[in-house]
Amino acid sequence: MGRYDDIIDLESPTSKVHPPMPRAERAKQFSPFAALKGYDKAIEEKSRYLERRRDIGDWGRTRLDESIVRLGSLVGSGCEIEAKVLVFVPETGLEMGNYEEKKGWVTRVDIEGRTLTVAGERIPLASVDEISFNDPNSADSC
Repeated sequence: MGRYDDIIDLESPTSKVHPPMPRAERAKQFSPFAALKGYDKAIEEKSRYLERRRDIGDWGRTRLDESIVRLGSLVGSGCEIEAKVLVFVPETGLEMGNYEEKKGWVTRVDIEGRTLTVAGERIPLASVDEISFNDPNSADSC
């Protein structure tokens, strides 16, 4: 005779006072326990890849400035120009960040305000590292 033969065929006991716990609530009892609050978020933050901003040098800055001025004159004369812009987005409080590529129609180039509007998003010119667009031979050909 086995050790539990006398109780093996009995029904599970149910309380006459308390209703049975819903399955979802019972399952929560066995879900993972986070002993350190915020630990998962801290690990995720550390695992993100951040990089230092590349130095494009004087020649690269001059070329970029010329492209921005040309783009401004094209947009100002009514040309519809689609551009691809590489923007450095610094992480708050750090010297490091990430590069993001913005694509879309350029609707405004504000040289005085030092901003460029691409696909409805205002981008500070100081954060632009590269810009490329199809430059028509003359503003008349737009």
